[in-house]
Amino acid sequence: MFALQKVSSEPWDLQISEVKTPQLVAGEVLLRSQAIGICGSDVHAARSDEGYEWLRPPLVLGHEVTGQIAATASGLESLIGRRAVVIAIDGCGDCPICRRGETNYCEGRDCIGIHADGGLAEFLAIPASRLYLLPEDSDLAPVLAALIEPAAIALQAISRLEMDLSGAPIGVSGPGAIGLLSGLALLEEGASVHMYGPAEGAETRIAFAQRLGMQIGRQDDPFAAVGWVEASGSESALNAALQRLGLRSQIVVPAMFRNLTGINMNLIVRRGMRLHGTYGYVRSDYEAAHRLIHKYKDQLQEMITIFRFEDSIEAIKRTSRAELIKAVIVPGPA
Repeated sequence: MFALQKVSSEPWDLQISEVKTPQLVAGEVLLRSQAIGICGSDVHAARSDEGYEWLRPPLVLGHEVTGQIAATASGLESLIGRRAVVIAIDGCGDCPICRRGETNYCEGRDCIGIHADGGLAEFLAIPASRLYLLPEDSDLAPVLAALIEPAAIALQAISRLEMDLSGAPIGVSGPGAIGLLSGLALLEEGASVHMYGPAEGAETRIAFAQRLGMQIGRQDDPFAAVGWVEASGSESALNAALQRLGLRSQIVVPAMFRNLTGINMNLIVRRGMRLHGTYGYVRSDYEAAHRLIHKYKDQLQEMITIFRFEDSIEAIKRTSRAELIKAVIVPGPA
């Protein structure tokens, strides 16, 4: 089968290769990939960014995967033909953290495409327990189903804003997929959402946020927020958000930062702010994400740029340059 591999630890050492189709073990299914979203983590891995030194090439990238079950291990044959989205980040299932339902914070959690081979391949062997089966009557196209994983991250993030969101002024920084989907989910809850982002990519990302119904934040505007989602991974954006948040406000951070040296902790202390880190998702977030994506499928189609599999490396490079909102790879013709 074909697969996109990070071949070595050298930056941009990517290659589409012929590799062996994985063999199933007990409890696994063979998922035929239908659409694979490109995430910031794929970019970090491709560039060999700081903080990704522990990756062990050769490694098949890709974790935002939707597909159709082509084969199964014994006892799971009833799943053949079902469409599914991979639950990319999952815990061990046995530790006290997992038993209380917080599998996304398990110390033994892993992510496909990062810790083990991912879905930028013709087939992916995955435990059946790590699949969200799409409802059999779902008409969601595969390229849209590939948005369910990042939407689940966004929904987990906004769940940490412990406030009545109806009418609440909420800021979002970072108009990538997580930021845009967070903003959309906040709008769905009735919040007044202001999106902030850099000039880079503004003509596509910021404009799309506005078409979804968000207001566009500007550096010199007087907007004051009671809550914030920091989805950019930028130190300057985080500190700018803190300046706009008032007494006992809340900020949620789903973004990963390359480094962070200058956060204004004194401001957090003096204003009694609550700073929440949030990572990944749980299974129920996938169910809610499917409903969100399905409801706004016509609008969200606009954020997707489809690439054929042979153009996967170009898709990752264009993502790294913020030339598009969301690249999605399809194995067949685009």
